[in-house]
Formats: sequence, C-alpha cells, structure tokens
Amino acid sequence: MASPAQGGPAGVLSLATPPRASWATIWAFALTLVVVVTILVETAWRAFDYRASATDSPPLWKFWYEHAASGTAETLVFIGSSRIEAGIATSTVRERLPGYRVVQLGIQSLGGSVGVLQMFADDQRFHGVIVCDALDPFFARAYWDNQLLYYRSEVGGWDRFEAIASARVHERLAIFNRKTGTAAALKRLAERGRLPAVDGTALFADRSIALDFTVVDDLESAKATRLEGYRKRYQEVPFPEPGELYKDVSHVEELVNRIQNRGGHVVFVRMPSSAGRLALEEQYHPKSRYWNRFVAHTSATCIHFADMEEIAGITCPDDSHLDYEDAKRFSVALIDRLRQAGVLPRPAGP
Repeated sequence: MASPAQGGPAGVLSLATPPRASWATIWAFALTLVVVVTILVETAWRAFDYRASATDSPPLWKFWYEHAASGTAETLVFIGSSRIEAGIATSTVRERLPGYRVVQLGIQSLGGSVGVLQMFADDQRFHGVIVCDALDPFFARAYWDNQLLYYRSEVGGWDRFEAIASARVHERLAIFNRKTGTAAALKRLAERGRLPAVDGTALFADRSIALDFTVVDDLESAKATRLEGYRKRYQEVPFPEPGELYKDVSHVEELVNRIQNRGGHVVFVRMPSSAGRLALEEQYHPKSRYWNRFVAHTSATCIHFADMEEIAGITCPDDSHLDYEDAKRFSVALIDRLRQAGVLPRPAGP
C-alpha cells in the first residue's frame, strides 16, 4: 500500500503542490503596481502645482545639433543665451513653419554664441537658417568660447539617445523635476523642514524653455539684485568702444559669409529687454552707437526688438526674459519679419 506521502486511494491524505505564478504574471503585476503608484504620486505633485521639466546637458544639446546639421535647407536653428531659449516658442514656430526642422540650441547662463556659429560655419552639412541672439557684449572675443562646454563636448550616439529619451519622459512627469521632484523635495524636507517652492521654469525635450513669472516670490527684489549684479560686471570689465568691438566682428562676418555662400542664412536678433535692464544696456552699449553700426557692417539680416512695432507693449517680467505667453507673440512676429526679409518662404495662398 502506498504511504500517505506517496499518495494512495481515496480517503488517504494527499499533499497537493500549490500552483506557481508565471514570471510573466509577476512582471505584469509589478509593472501595474509601478504605473499605479506613479500616477498617484504624480497627481499629488500636480496638486502642489509642481511642474514637469527636463534637465539640460551637453548630450541633449549635441543630439539637437546633429538633428540640425544633418537637415535640409528647411532647417531653422536658434542659438544664443537664455533670452532666445525662453523667448522663442518652438511649438508656435512649428505651427507657422510645418515643413521645417526647428531646433533650439540656446544655452542658459552662457551668453556668447560665436563659437556655435563657428561650428556651423565649419560643418559643410549645414545650409539652413541660423537665428542668433545678438546682445552687443557677446560679440567681444572674450565671450566667444562661453558655450565651449556644450559644443566641444565629446558625446557618443548612445549618450545622445539616452539624453533625448530621458528628456522625453522628464518633460511629462513632475515627479522627476530636478528641483522640485520627489527626490529633491524629500531631501529639502529633511534638510530644511519644508518642501521647495514652485519653480516657474520648464525645460522641454526640444530644449525650449517656458517661463511663468506668476509663481516667483518677491520678483521685484530678485530683479533689483540681478540688476545690481549686471551693473557691477559692466563697471568691473571696461566695455570696448564701437570701433574696438567691431574689429572682432570682422571675424563674425567671415563666418556669416561662409554659411551664406553655400545657401544658408544668418539672422542676428536683438531679443527684448525692458525697464532697468534695458536702461543699463543703453547706458553701456546704446543702440545708436553699437547695434546700428553692426547692422551697417554685416551682410546678415538684422532685427532689433525695438524696431518691431507689432510687439509694442511686450515687456519682460524680470526685465530680461519673456514669459511663455509673450514668447508666442514674439515668435509669430519674428517669423513674419523673416518672411518679409526673404529668409523664410511666404505662406502659400492669396
């Protein structure tokens, strides 16, 4: 007779083996749990008015540089500082120019994009349109390499792919925001006993920026502090006279010619500033003595915001950058100006 452990006829105790879940079931359950938790935490973070924002990096910049350089003549690239990065609404530009590659290569906190212009001039693949943020001081040779960290970085294809993939996720989920996401918030809570303030800066995967100044605490005090910092820099570093400055501009014009001789276009745009910052700029490099002289010595198309009557009334909340709503309006006006100058095609139709 079989022992109970071996099994036997009816009425004899049998030890049954419990069913095992498949690995597919386990992974499906784990994935569902992660998705549910992510949705719950993201919903809570949005309730605090925290926003999603990608993180910029040289690999992300290089991804978009390659996208621009390998494009056709229907490629529109923006280079410069945070003024052009925040002042151009790339989604609006794409709506107005549906057949174009629109690439944002401006870099926050690093003015002076002559080095990037040089890179495009050297790259025989590029024959599109470059719109360059043209604040007069950045034409001085001392500022040409300000963005070197980005345009000279050695970045492989996998690093570029990883950067854009990460940015695509981070631009959609507030919990991953480097300043106010869950990890940053918990760290701030542990160190200071409170959650971080809402950040009004949102960086998108295409590297454009949307600024919301309505969430900035004590904006007037912040403006005054920044203005004093800029004033001190002007005082400490003597600003060159127009003739001296435009010795350096002669090299910039060589770069312009190289791009335009192979069918491309270069456009210099003086982005908006206002109030105290504009007054400081007019004190040290007034439009009449610097910008107007530059326009007379370059073959590039030049557009100064002060000459654009269609944006009359637009001001910069922090005196230096447009908010996201005014960036849309400025972008429309700029595209119209580029069409009038023959740099971009006019829309089809009557």
